[in-house]
Amino acid sequence: MVIKGVIKIFETIIDYAEKEYYSTPAIQKKLMELNILYEEGKILKKEYEKTQDDLIERLLESRQKESDEQED
Repeated sequence: MVIKGVIKIFETIIDYAEKEYYSTPAIQKKLMELNILYEEGKILKKEYEKTQDDLIERLLESRQKESDEQED
């Protein structure tokens, strides 16, 4: 019984983390913050471009997931 409760807690945490990871507003906010860091010279161009690419890929995945969910 306790194990089922623990499993349910972990499933809830994973679900929340996945929703936050693919949250379009959260990704857009991170892109804006990244841009500010780069413009202020706090990160190098290579790091900026790598992180930007990763965030854009996540944003595209997020939009695809939203599209898939609307079709269901």
